[in-house]
Amino acid sequence: MTRSLDPLHPSTLLAGWLTGLTAVLLSPLVAAAGQGLGAMLGGCGWIGITVPLHRQVWALVNEPTLNFASTGLASAYWLGSMVLPGLLGLGVVRFLPRPRTVASELLTAHLAWNLTLLTLCWIPLLDLEDGHLVRFLELHDLPRPLLFLPSLGALAGALLAALHLLSFARAARPTGGRLYRLGAVFLQLLPPTLAYLAASVLLQGGIPVRAALAVAVPVLGALGLAWSGFPRPWVFTIEGPSAATALRFGAGILVAGALLWGAGRPVEFGGVTGLLWGSPGPYNNVRTWVRPVSLVPRSTGDVGSAEDGAGDS
Repeated sequence: MTRSLDPLHPSTLLAGWLTGLTAVLLSPLVAAAGQGLGAMLGGCGWIGITVPLHRQVWALVNEPTLNFASTGLASAYWLGSMVLPGLLGLGVVRFLPRPRTVASELLTAHLAWNLTLLTLCWIPLLDLEDGHLVRFLELHDLPRPLLFLPSLGALAGALLAALHLLSFARAARPTGGRLYRLGAVFLQLLPPTLAYLAASVLLQGGIPVRAALAVAVPVLGALGLAWSGFPRPWVFTIEGPSAATALRFGAGILVAGALLWGAGRPVEFGGVTGLLWGSPGPYNNVRTWVRPVSLVPRSTGDVGSAEDGAGDS
């Protein structure tokens, strides 16, 4: 039991990276789902998604009116991509029903970490012209420094994830020192996230400074917690990692990766793909840089752009 709880044991470290990569790939999908559900609350029709690694994710929707984006009903549309993953990330450690296995507990920690860090700090600050949070602040005449306010929610998620991991670490090595605690948090939580951030920076062609500063807040908070000491040790009996679990998470990574590729891969002239399961109406938010891949037959010329006067203006 003690070996399986050690975050730095090779089998546990591998399980953590697999579950972490799963959480990383799920995060932009959950963000897009949050905007889609928020748009539906405002009376929109949800018709697709685009989830590029280097841009703000979008739920593609038909809007009820030309000025929908500036109405009060649009608040859930603009903020849903942060609210849904934020609530899930902050609630997952305490409330998610799960089996008592190392893989499920590590997935819990990585979901708390990535659902908050990526969707509250990184993704919203990739587009400072047309991003959801930027547009919401502009439409409501709110100050731009509020862009960094969601980082506090990400800090809470990072601390929850670090506490979860450190409780394992204390049960495995009660006398582990500061270097061990820092290594447990850093080597478990950061590699999958850093892989996503590196891909995002590579595709974008430069480091988005504000997004990087926002990400630094929860990362430093988690490392600061590890520096300060151990929480209470993990006390439940738990099942260690298995090859079957690794295969299941590997299959999940392939499926999520294929969905991200289909719904957000870069194409020529700076565009990205987007998946459509519905037909765009006269007022929609399909940006000019989105190259729609329709899952249903549609007539030529269906896709109008918000930037061409179809909505969101």
